Amino acid sequence: MVAKDDPNRIYTNYYLASGAQTEKTYQTQMNTSPNGELLAYCVGNVVIVRKQENYLKDGVLIFQKHKCRTTCVDFAPNGVFAASADEQGFMKIWFIDDGTEKFSYQVMNSKILGIHWDETSKRILVYGMSGKKGFSRYVTWDTCNTMGEIIGMTKNVISGDLKRGGKPYYAAIASEDLSLRIYSGNNLTPKYTNNDHKRYISGIRFNLKGDQFATVGMEKRICVYETETGNLLYEIPKDHESQHTNCIISVVWLTNDIICTCSMDKTVKLWDLKEKTCKTLKVSEVQSDDDFDMQSSVVIGKEFIISLSLDGTFNLWSLKKFKETGKIEDFEEFPEKRVYGHQNNLNIVKYNFKHKKLFSSDNLGYIGNIFI
Repeated sequence: MVAKDDPNRIYTNYYLASGAQTEKTYQTQMNTSPNGELLAYCVGNVVIVRKQENYLKDGVLIFQKHKCRTTCVDFAPNGVFAASADEQGFMKIWFIDDGTEKFSYQVMNSKILGIHWDETSKRILVYGMSGKKGFSRYVTWDTCNTMGEIIGMTKNVISGDLKRGGKPYYAAIASEDLSLRIYSGNNLTPKYTNNDHKRYISGIRFNLKGDQFATVGMEKRICVYETETGNLLYEIPKDHESQHTNCIISVVWLTNDIICTCSMDKTVKLWDLKEKTCKTLKVSEVQSDDDFDMQSSVVIGKEFIISLSLDGTFNLWSLKKFKETGKIEDFEEFPEKRVYGHQNNLNIVKYNFKHKKLFSSDNLGYIGNIFI
């Protein structure tokens, strides 16, 4: 929603942005900008970028150049560009400041599930469904030339990541064939394969230094490996007393010793590997029987940990106390703020002038309201 007479529609406050598109049991790729001030995610045929100040309410940009459903988005480390992809295998490069499209390529012949910039902002890892161009490619950002060989997998690639933090360069990708494959070098080539997992790996993430990476998935295990050798350094088994009770969907590193995970058990957990402690964050004080509060993704912003519920709701936990003490115990159990948004087409919108509330209903019958 935008005012027609608004002369500047870039990061305007007149938009009320929808929630992110989610899919049960699969990670929803959303990302924060290098300075942590922006959050980007996909819904329908567009990519939405929101400023995190004032709880995601002030400032929205909508990138609308895709012709089919968008699937993933990532910010370049240089803070200038973003890359987004869609179900037809197209990747588009565009300016973060105004949404102007720079390049457009058909990188794959089918649905792209993940996209990651390297630390130089010059190359991009993409992966997804099977097609003539393979399950994954590592390409230059300006010409889409293939760099190296991302080979070996026999089924769809569903998760991956690129190491940042200097040379040597590494990439990690996980396939539905249950293999975890590591590639290295300036032009990526196979380094080693890990067959330790018996069910799908839904999330992979290198730590801030890049010397370790963590994996999570359907097994309800959390594993941390040494990047260079592939040796298992830490494991939080599925029967651990603090472990998630359902599939783990996403993992991020808060520091080089602390990881954050989210799960279909409707919780977000912080794990201090050094102190061997855990803090459980709950998205709602009321535990419901429906699936809406299952978690689909988690990212670290400048001021908040932001998780995404299956119904498109954003859950924001403040980082303020943690930045002062460095202790995960100082996080509040419940979110400081929850930001709601529809995932489906709206069929009616009503404004209540007395209570200053906007009510909306979508085509699946879900009703939302927001103070204006």
